[in-house]
Amino acid sequence: MHYDEALGKSVDLDCYRQDPDDVVTLSREASSHLWSTIVKQPEAGDKPLQGIVLATKPAASVAQSQSDAH
Repeated sequence: MHYDEALGKSVDLDCYRQDPDDVVTLSREASSHLWSTIVKQPEAGDKPLQGIVLATKPAASVAQSQSDAH
């Protein structure tokens, strides 16, 4: 899903549907720091589980990404 506008502002945002548990597992395997996981249980007619996973890259990974960019 792609958004060009959000809350009246121009954005370039792509969203992908993935199982929240899979995202948590992949984040942990990447040594990311998990801040929060919110999962909405499906109601009648809903698609599979929906959720939000907030995670940050390890500091060393961020520093490496920044040095690679230069």
